[in-house]
Amino acid sequence: MKTETQVPSTSSTGSITVYQRLTEGKKPSNVQLLRSTYKSTRGPDGALYRRTENTPLLIVPSGTKSLSYKDSSHLSAMGLNASELEHVNSRLAELADRALPYVLAAKMADAEAHVKAAAAIASDVAATRGHVVQLFEEALLVLDDSRVLGGPMDIPANESDSPLPALLDALRMFNSASARAQEAYRRLPKGGDAPEELVLELQKAWFSSQDMFTTLKGRQCFQRPSGWSGLRAQVLSGKIYRKNDSRSGLKTERSFVS
Repeated sequence: MKTETQVPSTSSTGSITVYQRLTEGKKPSNVQLLRSTYKSTRGPDGALYRRTENTPLLIVPSGTKSLSYKDSSHLSAMGLNASELEHVNSRLAELADRALPYVLAAKMADAEAHVKAAAAIASDVAATRGHVVQLFEEALLVLDDSRVLGGPMDIPANESDSPLPALLDALRMFNSASARAQEAYRRLPKGGDAPEELVLELQKAWFSSQDMFTTLKGRQCFQRPSGWSGLRAQVLSGKIYRKNDSRSGLKTERSFVS
């Protein structure tokens, strides 16, 4: 009696896979381009066995929206046709958009960690406190494009060495800091004592603000008139006061104090 032996049959298909790992709280991984081959084998018992084989083709940085000429040429040399290259570019654009929130979240987490580290150093080492505060203030000036916090003005090239823009920036920052301090104070819980560090900074502000005004009133144009409190509404609304200005909030013209 003749016995037949069944030989296992194998078939395969394939595709180009564009893959990226996105994990909450972490930077997106690089994008991997793979040739995925799916093989199906039917064994002597008639059962079908499947497996996938991935062959790396290329790795590109996260955020890449389309292949460069060099990368396209490389993939073409590896056998990718025009349709497959179009698919890769479409997937890259899709993944770049999908990865953006993860990139921003990771950057914000890094920024928060750096700020906390700087604050911890300033808290532990009193000698570094002023330097850290200065760095934060300078960073705010760079970041505050809308100038809500009193950002820096654009300095013309021929005035880059002038102290006037620096003084203007400092006064803007002073006024902004004053407003923020009052707003923060209003949010403090009622009653109770304040940390010594906070009390000390407030007491320093008593003298530093007084020293500043004493220094600046050295020029007549910076001096304030007697009864200047009558100018409060005018100045805070953005209207400058000048001596002999009949439109000012002062009821009568007063001489400047020295």
